[in-house]
Amino acid sequence: MCGRYSIAASGADLVAALELDGTEAGFEWEPAYSVAPRTRAPVIRDRLAGDQRVREAFLPTWGLRPSWAKEKGPRPINARLEGVATNGMFRSSFASARTIVPMTGYYEWQEAVEGGKKVKNPSYVHAPGDELLAAAGLLAFHRESDYEDWRATFTIITRTVITM
Repeated sequence: MCGRYSIAASGADLVAALELDGTEAGFEWEPAYSVAPRTRAPVIRDRLAGDQRVREAFLPTWGLRPSWAKEKGPRPINARLEGVATNGMFRSSFASARTIVPMTGYYEWQEAVEGGKKVKNPSYVHAPGDELLAAAGLLAFHRESDYEDWRATFTIITRTVITM
C-alpha cells in the first residue's frame, strides 16, 4: 500500500456499518477520496470506560510517532507485517495498541517508462461495490509537554505481495 487511501463513508455510516458503541467527543468525518499522510483520519479502537469495553471511532494523525520519538523524527505511514513485532519503532504499539483502519480503497503506483521518462501510474484497489475494507493498524500516543493533551498517531500494517 502506498501513501493514499479513501474512506468514502461518513462518520455516521462508519458507526452504523461497523456497529460501534460510539465516537470520541468531537468526532466528525466526511467522505474523503484521498487521505494523505499527516492528516487526521478515522480509526477504530477498543478501550475501557470504567469496567466496560467500548469500541469507538476517533481521529488520530496518519504517521506513527511513539512517545519516545523526537518531534522531527520519522513518522512511518506504513509498517511491514514482517517486522512489526521486532522493529523498535513498532514493537510497543504492536504489543498493546492495535487498531482497525477503515477504508473503501487504496492507491498503488506502478512505475513505467513512457516517452523515455519514468512515470508512476496509479491503480485504485477496492472491493466490488466499494464496501468498507478493514486494514490492520497500530496506534501511538505522545505529548509535547506535561501540560499538553495526549496526541494520537497511527500507521497501517502492510505485507509483501505474493505473486505466483
